[in-house]
Amino acid sequence: MICKNCHHEFEGNFCSHCGQKASVRRLDFKYLVRDVPNSVFQLNRGFFFTAKEILVRPGQAVRNFVAGQRQPYYKPIAFLIVVSTIYILIHYFVGGYTLVEDFLLGVESGATAQEEISDTAFAKWLTKYQLYVPLMVLPFFSVASYLAFIKSRYNYVEHLVLNVYITAQQFMIFMVFAFITRNNSDWVVIPFLIGIAYVFWTYIQFFDDKKLIRKIALILLTYVYFFIFTTVTIFAVGIIIGLLQ
Repeated sequence: MICKNCHHEFEGNFCSHCGQKASVRRLDFKYLVRDVPNSVFQLNRGFFFTAKEILVRPGQAVRNFVAGQRQPYYKPIAFLIVVSTIYILIHYFVGGYTLVEDFLLGVESGATAQEEISDTAFAKWLTKYQLYVPLMVLPFFSVASYLAFIKSRYNYVEHLVLNVYITAQQFMIFMVFAFITRNNSDWVVIPFLIGIAYVFWTYIQFFDDKKLIRKIALILLTYVYFFIFTTVTIFAVGIIIGLLQ
C-alpha cells in the first residue's frame, strides 16, 4: 500500500514512515465533528506547520490536505477555533477598530433624527457579536463557492474546509492589524482588503485545473452568490430580532 501523505510503501493500518492511517476517507461532516475534540489542544501536532503552510502556499496546502496528506496538518475546525480564540483575546485586550465598528460609527454619525439606523435591534446585535461574523458567514460563503465551482471535483465539505483554513489565516491578518488600528480607524479597511486578496490567491492555487481568467471569474461569481445569500439572511434575521424585541 502507498501512503497518501508521504508516498512510502507499507503494510498494516498505519504508515511505518509518517504514521498516517492507511484508510483515508474523503472529507465529510463526520470527519469534521470527530476530529475537533481530538486535536484542539494538541498544538504540538502540526499547528505551527499548518500556520506556515497556509501563509506561504495556502491553496497547495489545502489541496494536499483534501487529497489525503493529512498527517502533518492541524485539523481545520480545531485550527480555526484556536486562531479565532487568540484573535478575540487580542482584540479585547489590545482594542483596535474593526471594519464593522467603523461602518456602524459612520452610520451613527450620518443618521438623522428620523433615521436612527444604528439604534436598530440588528445593528446592536451586529456590534455585540461582530467578532464572530466571519465564523457565522463561513457556511454561506462555502455554499457560494461550491455553487460557483460546481463543475470542480470537490464536494461541499471540501469547500468548507478550504474556507475554514482561509478564515483562520484572515484572523491572523486581523491580529497583526489589531495593534495598528488600535488608535486609528483609517487603517481598518486594509486588513479587509488583504483578506479578500488572500481569498483570490488561495483559490487560484487550490483550483489548479482551470485557466487563470476563468478562476478569477468564478471567484467573483462566488462573491456575487455570497452577497445575495447574506443580504437575504441579514434581512430575515433583522426582521426576526425586531419582532422578538
